[in-house]
Amino acid sequence: MRTRYIAALALAGMALTACGGGGSTPSPLPAASTSPMKHDAVTATFVVKIPPKLKTSSARTPQYLTADVQGIEFDVSQTVGTTTTDAGSMFYPISAAQSYCTTPAGGGLTCTLTVKAYPGHDTFVVTTFDQPNNNLDADIISRGSVEADISAQTSNTVSIVTSGVPTAFVMSVDDAFPTVAGTQPIHLLALDADMNVIVGSYDFPVVITDDDGTGATTLSATSIASSTDASNLTLSWNGTKIPAWVTLNAKSTSPYAMAYNYDFMVGRTLLNPTYGGVNASPSYLVFANNKDAAQTITISGPSPATPPFQANTDVDGFGNGGFIVNNNEKPTFIRGCAGVVSVTGSSPTFTVTPVHTGICNLNIRDSSGANYGTVSIAVQSL
Repeated sequence: MRTRYIAALALAGMALTACGGGGSTPSPLPAASTSPMKHDAVTATFVVKIPPKLKTSSARTPQYLTADVQGIEFDVSQTVGTTTTDAGSMFYPISAAQSYCTTPAGGGLTCTLTVKAYPGHDTFVVTTFDQPNNNLDADIISRGSVEADISAQTSNTVSIVTSGVPTAFVMSVDDAFPTVAGTQPIHLLALDADMNVIVGSYDFPVVITDDDGTGATTLSATSIASSTDASNLTLSWNGTKIPAWVTLNAKSTSPYAMAYNYDFMVGRTLLNPTYGGVNASPSYLVFANNKDAAQTITISGPSPATPPFQANTDVDGFGNGGFIVNNNEKPTFIRGCAGVVSVTGSSPTFTVTPVHTGICNLNIRDSSGANYGTVSIAVQSL
């Protein structure tokens, strides 16, 4: 999980031009296709724009491509009737050192990538990686596919949108200890393998579960397909007392994320309307990178919570582990938030400063230590 630059969101509007007969000579290819091409194959050209590294900012906005992308793979097939023929696979390392990439004045990269295709009805599958290879050390950031009719006589332009691969989650509710029946939003952010928030569609749905067996709590949805769906999630409580903690989970179903789907990488938040505790405002924090500006939280709690309140980075919050993302592609698993953020200040307001790319759950408590809660935190690598 290499820590690099920007939120892995969506890859959209990539111009694909397939030219038949003549035309300019395509850029040198970094790798041969994995299967032979027919003699009438034409050349498809993708113009891919990689955004520049952002300045310090906690804003999350969709990008056509993530600056984390260092490799793109194209898989092409053709369907005639009910028969599908593999047309080949092509992988491109993406960097300023490649002859097919240039650096525009505004930063980032513009790469012109040629892919062979058959005239006829073709399917293009695009996979983006955070490494200049597609080996086991590379994480998949996003995937997408599109079908298009390719002509040998005219140019063909096709738009392809890729969807982010959810790997980990930030999840919280504003009031984990409600005293009055009602509905409240669930804050859920899906992150890619480089710990950047996905804005846009997910490659596979994220499943939301509620282990409350009493029926006192209700989710507005149990499966979501995009960040828009996530922003509309709510939890309702009918006011009935619940005899145990309620655990809400969010988990990716993507086969491309399963290698990283350890139990503590799911989204998780706890709810107990019949037990006192403490809450923080806001209930989650997202930083653009480890140089982003510090943010503050204010802790409060109903009776029997007793001030002054504490925010502890070295304590495991409700059993939810976290991890730091290192440049060596291996995450360091942690308890609490030590190493991801630092916390200063005094009750009830604390300052949280990002330290290293990763996710964690900050433990918050009252003076007795018996009443507690968590603040879900992500430090991205924008």
